[in-house]
Amino acid sequence: MSHSMRRLASAALLTAAVSAASIPAMAFAAQDQPATVKTEANLRAEPNSTSTIRDVIAEGTAVDVVCWAQGEPTYGTDKYGSMWLYLSRGGWAHSVLITPVDVPPCGADIRNLFDNCDEARSAGAAPVHAVEPGYGLHLDRDRDGVGCEQEE
Repeated sequence: MSHSMRRLASAALLTAAVSAASIPAMAFAAQDQPATVKTEANLRAEPNSTSTIRDVIAEGTAVDVVCWAQGEPTYGTDKYGSMWLYLSRGGWAHSVLITPVDVPPCGADIRNLFDNCDEARSAGAAPVHAVEPGYGLHLDRDRDGVGCEQEE
């Protein structure tokens, strides 16, 4: 089976598993917009500065932005001071730290990442690819874009 076919099959399985579990479907990362980290940024579990840091992204790193949401007003009280971007890496970074992009607002269900690989497996979604709903860097030990691989 080709890589594209595996990805489509995996997405179909995840959609069925997500529907069966009555969890709202997440937006796919197909409309991601490329951007660059302007200064070192923490990839966070939620759009606020007190949530778990999932990764630290170095200055100059290329990232794909999926969508934006209002969160903690970390850099001022206007809409840009509280704008957080959801990255395809599976977490949030403040918009001030990333080059500007034109992406849609996030749906409320974007936060439905799998907490761990057991949860992804029980939903029939493992392995989880970076472009699929539920993926997060915390699921991807070797950072190859595929989480919850057989040996994880």
